[in-house]
Amino acid sequence: MAYTQKTNLTRTKIQKAFLDILADKKFELITINDIVKKAEINRSSFYRYYEDKYALLSEIEDRILAHMQECRQEQEISQKTSQVDGFTEILLSLNEYATAIDRLLSVNGDSTFEIKLRKEITKKFYSHLRVTEEDAPRAFLIKEFLTTIIIRTFKYWTSGEAEMSAHELASLIMDISLHGFAAAVSNSIPHHDQ
Repeated sequence: MAYTQKTNLTRTKIQKAFLDILADKKFELITINDIVKKAEINRSSFYRYYEDKYALLSEIEDRILAHMQECRQEQEISQKTSQVDGFTEILLSLNEYATAIDRLLSVNGDSTFEIKLRKEITKKFYSHLRVTEEDAPRAFLIKEFLTTIIIRTFKYWTSGEAEMSAHELASLIMDISLHGFAAAVSNSIPHHDQ
């Protein structure tokens, strides 16, 4: 039991050190020496857990994606929540991983996390549609808009600078999704008569 706790503690230290460095340094420029120095461990300890920084990155990304899938599956099983409530729950569930998501989607992050997110969102998008060859170009463009909105929403929410509640943000995203940008702007921003 003590060994497992020590293993988990060391993994956590390595991941935290990596994410702390990622706040100020591009992923490509981060070295194993940077990580072990920040984590206050030796190189052999790092290599006991990870083959390289890419394996470390992948483990963090995969853990976040698994958490998001689990949250989505729980919603599908319960089927008790509205779309707004469901998206609100997803946003709130991201709080646990906010720092990691923010850093991975930052300019310093590696593009693999965004690519993996896009892949998951795309899978979900097409699982609810029967797209004909004729509809494919439109479906692709709609999926691209939707994917970008969702990823940017995750980035905004996890940045620590969100000035809306999770429910307000989810409502806005659903308003955009269901009624379009023009209607969402009209519904969200008061009109000023001149």
